[in-house]
Amino acid sequence: MLAFVHGCKAGMAEAALRDLYLPRIQRGDEGFATNTLGAGSAILAALAHCFDRGNWGAFPPTADAPEPLTPESKLLVLTEAGQQLAAVRSYASAETERCYIEARQLSQELDDRPRLLRVLYGLWLVQVFRAQSRPALDFAYRILDTTEHLGAPFLLPAARRAICSTHFYRGEFRDTHEHAGRGLEASSAQTVPASQRHLVADAIAFLIAYRGMSAWHMGQRERGLRMVDRAVSRAAHQGLAHSQAALLWVSAVGRQWDDDPQATLALAEQTARIAGEKGFRIWGKGGKILAAWARARLGHDPNECAAVMEPIIKTWGNNGEALLKPYWLLLLAEVHEIAKQDRKVLKLVEEARGLADETGEHWADAPLCRVSARALRGDPAQARALLEEARAIAVKQGSRPTLERVEADLAALDG
Repeated sequence: MLAFVHGCKAGMAEAALRDLYLPRIQRGDEGFATNTLGAGSAILAALAHCFDRGNWGAFPPTADAPEPLTPESKLLVLTEAGQQLAAVRSYASAETERCYIEARQLSQELDDRPRLLRVLYGLWLVQVFRAQSRPALDFAYRILDTTEHLGAPFLLPAARRAICSTHFYRGEFRDTHEHAGRGLEASSAQTVPASQRHLVADAIAFLIAYRGMSAWHMGQRERGLRMVDRAVSRAAHQGLAHSQAALLWVSAVGRQWDDDPQATLALAEQTARIAGEKGFRIWGKGGKILAAWARARLGHDPNECAAVMEPIIKTWGNNGEALLKPYWLLLLAEVHEIAKQDRKVLKLVEEARGLADETGEHWADAPLCRVSARALRGDPAQARALLEEARAIAVKQGSRPTLERVEADLAALDG
């Protein structure tokens, strides 16, 4: 890394990229430092020297540089920087978006179609993690149209992954299941160029995971969770460090939905450990929140667990991310429920549902109604109204386990 940095400082960025970064640091298309080592922070620190005083997306003047970056190399550096910024800082950060916007313009000027699609995929991640639900879904479908129009069928799994995961966080589990399945079908019929293998491998792992998560909602609970575990193993086997951390988090969420705090704790702690080692901040935070929820469910002091969760949730969004905030508030509400703090529960649910209405992130709506109904158990009419709403949501979303739980809640209210 140090030699690469010195090359950039000496105005020899093109030679440093060609002779050091690509063959020795990333080992060509293998993406060794990124995918196997997960050395995002170190890579990012090195790539910063390609830009004008650390101004992501802007390159320094080249008049006096002996060997400045070519336009093609600038495109590569922009996409590499966008990828590392997303992993280490936030998918939704302004710096990530800036790199991808510049990369999109440059890839269009160079008519680099595979790179353009990769950049569009990065811009979709910016939108989805900002919880811009409807625009993100529209953008995901545009990626699919562009993939088909440009004749790059090997990238169909990535396009379908964008669609299915956006549907998931919107609470549209049937659509998630359909598009994850179609993406997996497309993945078995294409030969993938070496330069795109890691992007496609990442997409396939997530397609398996979201197929599993949607299967859980459709009533195939054990099979769905096994699919998510298979996605984690696949990412680990293929050396996709960042994907592994993210998918471990998805697996922990699956166990939390399945009401298995012991398994949730094990997976959440593993997520936090790997994310901490690799510098994947967003998944490290997610792992810590889930682990605190699980500990409260397993008998630890709920007030201490809430004290772990609250500062993380409060600062969620400092780097632009808004996705998952309603879910975090749900988990915190359930911890306060254990502490018998019903007023806090209701306040948190109100905040979560307000955010969900603003962003279209509705995957946690029914559990939010359920925890609110439990907090209002002293008012049977209000509790029933909330449970009836939860039942309607579960039916609309096609979540059989949630529907069964709501029916049990209603039966208990009548009993």
